[in-house]
Amino acid sequence: MSKQADVGQSLEFTTAEKNKINARQGGCCAMCGEKVKPQESTYHHVITRQEARMFAPNDKFYRSADNGVLLHDGKLLYGDERTCHVEAHNGRYATFVADPSEYKFSHKGTGNPTADHSRWRQVLDGRINEFRRILASTTNRNGKPLTAVIQKSPARTAAPQTKGRERC
Repeated sequence: MSKQADVGQSLEFTTAEKNKINARQGGCCAMCGEKVKPQESTYHHVITRQEARMFAPNDKFYRSADNGVLLHDGKLLYGDERTCHVEAHNGRYATFVADPSEYKFSHKGTGNPTADHSRWRQVLDGRINEFRRILASTTNRNGKPLTAVIQKSPARTAAPQTKGRERC
């Protein structure tokens, strides 16, 4: 197995980390706040595996519950292109990272969701800024600076579809 494959594998969430994310969110989607059924769920890396693989493949933070959210991914079943997971990537997989503020319901299952969400955002914003500093000082083979991989997603064009989903 190649080193790249080993790194990619190591950045997956373990069952224990998925359970922590699910408990923190009370089984609700971090983006729309509706209940997530197991068959239409995905555990999403806020700071993507691609960025972690490039800059910090051995940092356990990137495969921890602190870097993950539970989202709807109904397109697996229904061909729905406007799922919360697609919205998190804004249709541009591996190019944009949704700003942590997009995940308004990331701490719905905790005792103090607003304060807990705020602390979580500060940690993630610090990690994102770390990547931006690295990118700003990194050049490609031609000596040109790398363009920022991590940036705020453009404004959403439509709200994720939640019709027929159970409220949390």
